[in-house]
Amino acid sequence: MRTASYYGEVEKTSMFQDSAPENAGTGGTPKRKGTKALWIVLAVILAAAGLTFGALCYLSASSTDIFPNTYIMGIPVGGLSREEAVSALTRDMEGQYAGKSLTVRFPNGDITISAEDAKPEIDEAAAAEAAYRYGRQGNITENAVTYLFSLFQDHTVDTEFSVDQDYINQQISYAAERNNVAMLPYSYVVSRERLLITKGRTGRTVNEEGLREAVYTAFQTGNFDPVACELSLAEPDPIDLASLQRQIYTAPSDAYFDGETQEIVSSITGVNFDLAQAQTLLDNTAAGQVAEIDLILTEPEMTTEELETVLFQFVLGECTTSVSGTAARISNVKLAASIINGKIIMPGGVFSYNETVGKRTVERGFQAAPAYVNGLTVDEIGGGVCQVSSTLYLATLRSNLEIVTRYCHTYRVAYMPYGMDATVSWGGPDYEFKNNTDYPIKIYAKEANNSLTIQLIGTKTDDTTVKMEYKILATIPYETIEKTDSTLAPGTKKVDITGYTGYKVETYRCLYDGDGNLISRTFEASSNYKKRDKVVLVGPVPVSTSPEPSSEPAVEPVVTDQPEASPEATPETTPSESPAPSETPETGGETQGA
Repeated sequence: MRTASYYGEVEKTSMFQDSAPENAGTGGTPKRKGTKALWIVLAVILAAAGLTFGALCYLSASSTDIFPNTYIMGIPVGGLSREEAVSALTRDMEGQYAGKSLTVRFPNGDITISAEDAKPEIDEAAAAEAAYRYGRQGNITENAVTYLFSLFQDHTVDTEFSVDQDYINQQISYAAERNNVAMLPYSYVVSRERLLITKGRTGRTVNEEGLREAVYTAFQTGNFDPVACELSLAEPDPIDLASLQRQIYTAPSDAYFDGETQEIVSSITGVNFDLAQAQTLLDNTAAGQVAEIDLILTEPEMTTEELETVLFQFVLGECTTSVSGTAARISNVKLAASIINGKIIMPGGVFSYNETVGKRTVERGFQAAPAYVNGLTVDEIGGGVCQVSSTLYLATLRSNLEIVTRYCHTYRVAYMPYGMDATVSWGGPDYEFKNNTDYPIKIYAKEANNSLTIQLIGTKTDDTTVKMEYKILATIPYETIEKTDSTLAPGTKKVDITGYTGYKVETYRCLYDGDGNLISRTFEASSNYKKRDKVVLVGPVPVSTSPEPSSEPAVEPVVTDQPEASPEATPETTPSESPAPSETPETGGETQGA
């Protein structure tokens, strides 16, 4: 068999082939051939290797030169003595850096760092010493092995290398300042007519520390290929126009009057934009630049300015009545008027006289004045407040507002036209009306110089006016009843209870246009005023005796109540089919209710 061996090529049939026996066929022991030769070859090789290794040990130990293939800063110093290495380093360092410069790449332009300004330096003697010591730090065997390896591979000796760090750092910092860009998030501003979107910009930051290390390494290795700076990027959040649209979308809102704060809440203009158009504009806008997007503005039906011009600017209806009676009664009228003065009724709101004026008490300033109690006239706390409710009622009718609750007096009152009064009493009858307009209404009420004026001030939306008519369906005259009063002088008389005529009345609300044409005439209310018989107290009949002559004139009967006055000449409005009655309303003023 033919085979290849580390020791050479031999022909054999077996690794250990026996020689032919001397006495073949005689049964003798055969001799082994080749074994001795093999061992001789091995011994020679080992001896050669030993001699070689010994030589290496001798060379590594006795040589004063630096091991082969040793480099310092890329400069070959292998096989040189330390002194020669120092000379080589000095010579080659000057040649290696002479006229050289390093280009550093930045986005905003390259910079150049010259070797002359960077001043790269090494300690040649220390470097040569370090190179010499390479491979001489172990025992003789280890040193010999290192020497052997140095014959086949390069080795670079680390040495102290320095550059002008301040100069390099300054160059890098200046360039970084020019190239660093702060990340700009997108922002937007809504102006009067446009949406201004500042598109976001990617931020970048120069990795100065890594760049300094790269420049240092370039000078240390003498590799002057351009160095690119490392950048850290910060991306702004993307602009979600659909989300932005939801943020700035505003539905138009009318200005309105806030009943609680008593102030106008400003109107709001609706704001929106075309999403597709905005996306196109934004796509065509450079980073950091402003995209101007036209807004779609929708004005409300009622702006703040418009509301200010109509709010509380018109007298919808008013009524003035004459205030008479005692000082206490006049004081009660003035007080009740001051309480409702300035009251605001919001659209759809219901005004309650009793709820607004409150309970009539001495503590609140009300006084005792004549009032109707069980058909009689007596002093009650708050007497006279019905004149305020009645005056307000007629002003409400003339304002064409909705009446919710109204009761007429028990007896006809003189200061109001027939059927146009409204009695009230705490815990009893109330007067209520509803603001059925689209705007708030304010009550103006004031008593001065024995005259009460109430106006309803609001917003006039048309030129219609209201006039009230009444129709007397029946008149119930009172009777005069005489009663004997023993306390009176015989033959004298005194009115104890004033008589009132009773009436059945219907009222009608007549609506006219701006030209005075009648638009409608609708039934408003029925009022049934009771009659009250007049009671006259009469002194006892005198005894039938002859009277003594007297020089004094006869005593006239004493009347403590006022006589009935002449008929009023100006009722509210009397239809032709219902003339004013010949009876006159009783004088003395309204006194029913508390």
